[in-house]
Amino acid sequence: KFSPQYEIRSRADLVPRVVLAEPSADLLVPPDEVVALKGYAKDDLGLKKVAQAVKINQGDWKELPLSQDGGLEVKIGRMWDIYDLRVQPGDHVTTKLVAVDLKGNHAESAPVHLTISARGFDPQRLVRVVDRAHRHSHN
Repeated sequence: KFSPQYEIRSRADLVPRVVLAEPSADLLVPPDEVVALKGYAKDDLGLKKVAQAVKINQGDWKELPLSQDGGLEVKIGRMWDIYDLRVQPGDHVTTKLVAVDLKGNHAESAPVHLTISARGFDPQRLVRVVDRAHRHSHN
């Protein structure tokens, strides 16, 4: 039997937890919209990097660093200017947060999809039109 003083305890290095809290659902936005991006990343041993990954249509993911060597927890809050992406109406933009811990473990948040509408289009109008159609179908 092993005596207790020789017990070896290894610290589990867990995969980072990364959450994109806002936007919380897919959005329809004009090409000049500014979207509030909020979220956080946590790791038991420490975060090396937190980034926002962005993909336009079927293009490659591009990463924008948000934090380097951030410690155990990083809060993300940024105003993301969609205009900088140079997107057109009908384009689809996907974004997610990516976290890498000091050991190199990699985690991603659930992605959010933005559909780019025509400039000057009011996304709330669509909600009102659907809502009105819904009410009429029940009368």
